[in-house]
Amino acid sequence: MDIRPILNKEQSEAMDLVWKVFSETEMLGYSKEAINAFRAFLHNENQIKQLMIYGAFSDQKLIGVLAIRNQKQIGLFFITKEYQKKGIGRALFDYWLSKSKVDTVTVNSALFSVDFYRRLGFIPVDSEQFREGVRYLPMIFQKQW
Repeated sequence: MDIRPILNKEQSEAMDLVWKVFSETEMLGYSKEAINAFRAFLHNENQIKQLMIYGAFSDQKLIGVLAIRNQKQIGLFFITKEYQKKGIGRALFDYWLSKSKVDTVTVNSALFSVDFYRRLGFIPVDSEQFREGVRYLPMIFQKQW
């Protein structure tokens, strides 16, 4: 497996992977408004350019995406279904964390993903929230030196 920053020419492929995984795993339970907002975000080049995007590749095929907003907040974190629960997410997160200079990382975790983030070391910082048709749990990770 190879983990590296996503090149500009690979951004479209990365957003396609995110949409595919979202459609297969998380879309259920989201309002139509939330689904449409997420799809619009994935196609908004200005917003996507503000993310630092990393990819996990197996045999040169993109299998996972981690996107960081403002150098400290996870904006997107998706692994293809066939590679989930095989350490790809952990490897992506650890790779980014090793390159990062931040001590604190935040995420607004989809309820579907809370257990995954807990395994990475995130803890909730508030109760479940609801905004724009999306339920999420604000979580934080503190880097241990």
